[in-house]
Amino acid sequence: MLVIRAEQLLEFQRGQVDRFEWELSVMLRNEFPSMAALPPDELISIVRAGRWRAPSFAIFRRQDIIRFVWLIGKHGPDIGETPVTAWAGPILRRPDRSGSEKLAALEAWEGNPDEKT
Repeated sequence: MLVIRAEQLLEFQRGQVDRFEWELSVMLRNEFPSMAALPPDELISIVRAGRWRAPSFAIFRRQDIIRFVWLIGKHGPDIGETPVTAWAGPILRRPDRSGSEKLAALEAWEGNPDEKT
């Protein structure tokens, strides 16, 4: 019988997270020319910061993290916290919406300035 120790499982999980972060960095590099010029370590740091920031906005699902990191690529790592991206802050901080709903509102707002929250 195959036995997997806790340390082995943890190492496997770390590998999965590393691969996910690498895939997100490739997405950013391919989607946004400004990101393509960044060194790989810096790009991974941006992805990692976004991944760690996502739960504070109730963004937990893998697909939603991908969407959030994409928005970071488009608007910058401080989305919702700068004067240029202040419009996103109230949407991200709404406690009555799920992460998916917040992302949908952000995506809708980009196309329609009247749809802010």
